[in-house]
Order: sequence, then structure tokens, then C-alpha cells
Amino acid sequence: MQQHLSGFTSSTPWVFLLLGEGQSIDMDADPRVVLDLALPQIGGRGGGGEPFALERAIVYHEKVLAKVAVEFERYNMSEKLNLSPEHLRRRGDAVVNLVMDRLRRVAAGDDHFCSARL
Repeated sequence: MQQHLSGFTSSTPWVFLLLGEGQSIDMDADPRVVLDLALPQIGGRGGGGEPFALERAIVYHEKVLAKVAVEFERYNMSEKLNLSPEHLRRRGDAVVNLVMDRLRRVAAGDDHFCSARL
């Protein structure tokens, strides 16, 4: 048995990026994708075992995050982003480019989401 202790003693806000434009309030029909780089902090892994999650939002909430956390309430979406200093933005832009390239390959049928292995 493996135990992961986060050090949190009460509910904790969990921040992840939701990529894409919302097309439905029904998460099953919404094509947006979650990018969570902090998941290993609570002992989580992506659907393919990666140290991050890049999954459709419904898969992220019901299969990936649910393995390591309990969501007490529905998620609150926010469009507020705090811009980082330029040297950090360049790194962020590099991550965005990698994610967008991956999504283009998935959309073209040349690749699949990590969760295809769940």
C-alpha cells in the first residue's frame, strides 16, 4: 500500500488550466482539455502515467483527479490570469506551443489523449 500525504488539513483550492473554448455546460459534451502540472503534488499522475495531466475535462475530473482527491463542490471557472514576468512567460509560451501541437495531432487523428490507456 502506498500513501501520499499532502500536508493539507482542510479543503484546498486546486488550480489547473482549461484549454479551448467552451461549447457546452454539459462536461460530457464539452471538448475542452485540462492541463494540470501540479497533480504529482498530491500523488497523482496523468492517464498514461505522466507526471502531469492533459485530458478532456470530463476524464480529468472523473478518472484522473478522482484517483487522488475528492471534489467537495463543482468546479468554479475563472478567466482571471495574473501575467508573469517576461522570463517566465517565455517558458509558459513554450508549454502552450507543446500542448497546442499535441492537440493538433489529436484532432488530426495522428495521436490520442493520454487517457486512451485508462
